[in-house]
Amino acid sequence: MESIGQIKGENHMFKSKLDKTIVVGIALIMILSAIAVFAYGTSQQPLASANGKVISINVGDQKIPYYEGVRGSNSVGALTSDASSQARSSRTGSSLSLNSVVSTSSDPIYSEVNATSSNIFLYSLPGAEEFTVGSSNETVNYFVLYLSGSGTVDVSIGSSLFHSDVLSNTTVTVTPGKFWYNMSFKPTTLTGSTGYYLNVFPVSGSVEWGYTTSPSIAKNNLQDFYYVSGVLAHDNASPNIYTIGFAAKEYTVTFTETGLSLVTSPLSGSALSVASWSVTLNGVTENSTTNTITFSEPNGAYPFTVGSITGYTASPSSGTVTVNGASVNVNITFTPVSVKTYSVTFTESGLSLLSSSTLSVSWSVTLNGVTENSTTNTITFKEPNGTYSFTVGSITGYTASPSSGTVTVNGASVSQTITFTHTVVSSVVYSEVNATSSNIFLYSLPGAEEFTVGSSNETVNYFVLYLSGSGTVDVSIGSSLFHSDVLSNTTVTVTPGKFWYNMSFKPTTLTGSTGYYLNVFPVSGSVEWGYTTSPSIAKNNLQDFYYVSGVLAHDNASPNIYTIGFTPVPPQAVLSQQISNSYITEFVFAVTLTLSFLGIVTLTRRLK
Repeated sequence: MESIGQIKGENHMFKSKLDKTIVVGIALIMILSAIAVFAYGTSQQPLASANGKVISINVGDQKIPYYEGVRGSNSVGALTSDASSQARSSRTGSSLSLNSVVSTSSDPIYSEVNATSSNIFLYSLPGAEEFTVGSSNETVNYFVLYLSGSGTVDVSIGSSLFHSDVLSNTTVTVTPGKFWYNMSFKPTTLTGSTGYYLNVFPVSGSVEWGYTTSPSIAKNNLQDFYYVSGVLAHDNASPNIYTIGFAAKEYTVTFTETGLSLVTSPLSGSALSVASWSVTLNGVTENSTTNTITFSEPNGAYPFTVGSITGYTASPSSGTVTVNGASVNVNITFTPVSVKTYSVTFTESGLSLLSSSTLSVSWSVTLNGVTENSTTNTITFKEPNGTYSFTVGSITGYTASPSSGTVTVNGASVSQTITFTHTVVSSVVYSEVNATSSNIFLYSLPGAEEFTVGSSNETVNYFVLYLSGSGTVDVSIGSSLFHSDVLSNTTVTVTPGKFWYNMSFKPTTLTGSTGYYLNVFPVSGSVEWGYTTSPSIAKNNLQDFYYVSGVLAHDNASPNIYTIGFTPVPPQAVLSQQISNSYITEFVFAVTLTLSFLGIVTLTRRLK
């Protein structure tokens, strides 16, 4: 193959031997011959200078500028596949993130090379990938390239290397930080089992094409073409990354509803702002709480159905949408359906009345997921024909029969009777100090009793105290002495001649094996708390706290008298023994006289 220097030397010899006319003619012939030879030679292997200057090489129908001597060896000659692969592999660059922009999964990909993010490297342009679309003719309309840098490149597809007879140059602008470039073009049919060339030429700036030594995907890829030291090389071991495929152009298909916004539900009677509705188009369902639902579809005919909404009919409820190069709008009209409803009445018996028409407690029924409460003996729902489940809300101290079930509405109103039966629950005393009538004494307030309910958690709802005098006191339960964090202050009014005071409160759970404090504070008048030196009952009592001459003292030998327990209906008095008020009055009076006679003005606490 002749070089440019050889051609120029031969022209000089002819020019020195012939006359001007012959020289001009021969020179013209030689110039044309040189152009033909040069075009043929460079189409196979470009010529290059070794001085590092910018050279323009005519390759096919492209003029390509490149710098000689910037890659690998400066030797001129064809590289073997192994040598070119080694030259490319040595330019590893840095691994880049994988942010692929490709067609949708339903669109066909006919030829592709892809890689994991850890195996993407970069190489300078120009370059080309030879590919086929498979054994059958296929239509393509997009390509995807992995490019890095900043500038512009021209991308073409040709039936021969670096030609653009199939797809003319398409300019791609490359920006820093973006790597995946997806470009669409006019649908073009490629012949099956035929090699085509995806060519990428630098235009401006500095742009490199990503390649991989271990493709994660390699489909219908044939050869990879690139330059090493100005010499065209090729291999199929380290291909550049690209995709060639077909993506159908899609158009919006919009369904717009009317009739659901600001209408009245025929069932509940409440105003609806926008009811949730749905459309299924070509097997895909979309829901919305606005008045539009939008799909994207390519050209074609697609069936649709509108989801049913109780109390409404949709028109049309189904049909076919045809997309033909433009967006499509479909109007859906919802119309309320008149539904006849019937009364479903639940009537209770067994609950006590506060008056002739008002119950002492509220009760409830849940029917078909809707709960209604009442303090009368009836609860009524409205339902259309159908079978509905119900449950009766629980009430402490009562059992309901039936507590659940179903009712069936079939063209007429329905009645269901609910019978409440009072539940008998035994009263439980968890902590207590009691005494015989002959062993009860009195002491001034404030005072407290530390107690526990036993080893297990227990619920309490009443206390009993032995108090004497006239006035008011506050009673509380705390987790520490004289605190009220468990039961807030409960005022007890003490009247002369009455000694046992039973107060109920909201059921409260106490932790087992934990000390609590029953505190009694004076509020008004003069009230004293009874205590004993010899308890007839002492259950779960821990410590007794009281004041002597303004100093807090405690013991567990002479506890105050109290009861802590639980009962469904707290009694007026809960004691292990019933003591008549008159007997206690006489006893206290006798004790007072005796102590006065001995010269003790007030009872002295804990005589030991």
